Amino acid sequence: MKAVHIYRLFLLRMITSSRLMWILGFIVGYTYAFSYPIFQIAQKLNITLTPFIMIFLINDHSSHTVLLSGLLFALTALDFQKELRQSLLMRSGYISYAIGYLLFILTVVLLYEVFALILSQVWILSVTSWQNNWGTGWEVLCSNDVLYKFHITFIPDPSLIENCSAFDALTLSICLECILMTILAILSSTVNTITRSVCGTLMSMVVILSDMILYNMFPVSFQKYSPVTLAMLSSFVNAEEGNGITYMYAVSY
Repeated sequence: MKAVHIYRLFLLRMITSSRLMWILGFIVGYTYAFSYPIFQIAQKLNITLTPFIMIFLINDHSSHTVLLSGLLFALTALDFQKELRQSLLMRSGYISYAIGYLLFILTVVLLYEVFALILSQVWILSVTSWQNNWGTGWEVLCSNDVLYKFHITFIPDPSLIENCSAFDALTLSICLECILMTILAILSSTVNTITRSVCGTLMSMVVILSDMILYNMFPVSFQKYSPVTLAMLSSFVNAEEGNGITYMYAVSY
């Protein structure tokens, strides 16, 4: 019961935090910028898209970085309340405190993912075909003719369409994303609490930004050293490109 009390307390503090509206606005703006160009192209081509845009959002390196950074920013606000933390530890003990805080992080991560999932779909709602498969729209957007004609900066990964069913790809992508977000949130909050500074947040940001460095500046084989890449389903379906990433490697890493 003590763990549940701590969980509720942190959740209430998050809900009443001034940062919450900033984060929600940030996610609204980014998902709009990501999804609306796709909506416009679908309208011009007179095609419909099945409701799986979140798969491509998660498996895009830039979008992945943005989503992870937003979550860390939201959690940082609760890491420096020294008096509250000491009071809770004295009343509940370390185990109950750790369990309650872990439940809080898991809840925030899950709600964050659901919010991003809903918003990314809202912007293309009028061109959505509600089918439990890829349909033909996403394949059209992956074609070279469309890329050259509309100068798409975001390119849906055709390997996901070729190698995975739509529902499986969505489920696995969200699970991998939630695992990575939870690990980074625990790392950030733990180090911030111990050092009473933003060191934990900075460490997590280094992990996130290093993925972009490896992706843009190093050979494909180096990507297997990035935890962020290991949380992207596209990394596993593209294993034949030489990155050496498998599910067993990711678990052992």
